[in-house]
Amino acid sequence: MWIGTRPTQYWNDGDGTIVRWNTVNETWSENLATIGNVLRVNARFLGDCFPLTYTCELWVAYGNSIMRRFGYTHNSTLMLLDEWTDIEGPIRGMEEWNGTYLFASMNGILRWDPNNETWLDPWLEDDGLPSGSAEQFYTMEVVGNGLWLGAYEGGGWNPDSNIMMLDGTTDNWSTWELGTGDIPGGYPADIEVCDDIIHFMIGRVSWWGNQGGIARFDMADWDNDGTTNEWIAPMTESSQGLSDDDPRAAACDEQNDVLYIGFDTEGVGFDRYNYNTDQFMRTIDSRDGISEDRIFPGGMLHHNNVLLAAHQYDNTGGISRIITAGTSTANGQVLDPGMDGCSIERAPSSTTPVFAIRTLRADHRPESRRQAGQLRPDCQRLRRTRRTHQRQGRRVRVERDPCMGRPNQ
Repeated sequence: MWIGTRPTQYWNDGDGTIVRWNTVNETWSENLATIGNVLRVNARFLGDCFPLTYTCELWVAYGNSIMRRFGYTHNSTLMLLDEWTDIEGPIRGMEEWNGTYLFASMNGILRWDPNNETWLDPWLEDDGLPSGSAEQFYTMEVVGNGLWLGAYEGGGWNPDSNIMMLDGTTDNWSTWELGTGDIPGGYPADIEVCDDIIHFMIGRVSWWGNQGGIARFDMADWDNDGTTNEWIAPMTESSQGLSDDDPRAAACDEQNDVLYIGFDTEGVGFDRYNYNTDQFMRTIDSRDGISEDRIFPGGMLHHNNVLLAAHQYDNTGGISRIITAGTSTANGQVLDPGMDGCSIERAPSSTTPVFAIRTLRADHRPESRRQAGQLRPDCQRLRRTRRTHQRQGRRVRVERDPCMGRPNQ
């Protein structure tokens, strides 16, 4: 039996540990060594998992340096295969590509050979990645025969932020700078395909300028201009009716071509865009039973008419679950309130749908509270002002760049 413990004295904010009781011998086993604050958790099933085979693995990244590799079996048990404590994280994306596993890190694209069970040389600028590319990656997705990446480095007036695509047929890279053409400025937080359009959630990183929104890459001539594989008009608060210019996660109802959008702003809820009518529908909010706390970057999933969304803890946190299909919604609820929601992943199952959802206790993540601006008086004052306006039926934008130095989480 494993029991998680932590200090209880108000003056002792140290790390806890896991104590273990042997139920057969009725004796205490050696405690597990602590790995410290896990910060954020991101996980992905890689290998032959759908349908489930003996090669299915669960990879889990913790915080800024820890990665674990588990074997996943038919009876849904996990066996630890490897652990590393020197990964240059946080890891914000995991994908399979041409027989290798790729990991979007803060120092290039890490690569794992599942056949030889060894690390390969990472992709870096001019060594796997195109010349002039950034090397800190915040999102990654395989779409068709293309590997799409979102990178961001630096800050201030001239950040290096771009979207890259590796063509699996030609092995050539294409690169687009954020803040040019139809791509809003900011940092790329998530990628979601809906109605043959690749959507890039572009988060704001500063309080000045026209930043944030949803960049859209049209693969099938949705706008009927006779051209495929082109950037089309973005979704923003000013031009397309987006509720907020700081989107961080999205999910698609593929049966009905409805895009769901979550934001890094409290009190907004989830936007819904219906590609059948080319219009936004009513925003899903607390009246529907969901949490209105900020979304975890990339933390949304729609499957079998159920929308799941992971929230960072501000007032409620937890995981929003709501039945949604086309224009209909029902039975919204918040699972595990008081917790920080992280990544959401469909798990292999031969019966009913099963999901792997990572959560953290909110009081065990001081770094994210600091990034949210709760340790600075000016940020606390801004957040109180926003909540006051929300209670009065008004929503105001509070930019967070003075309270955080780089894209949070």
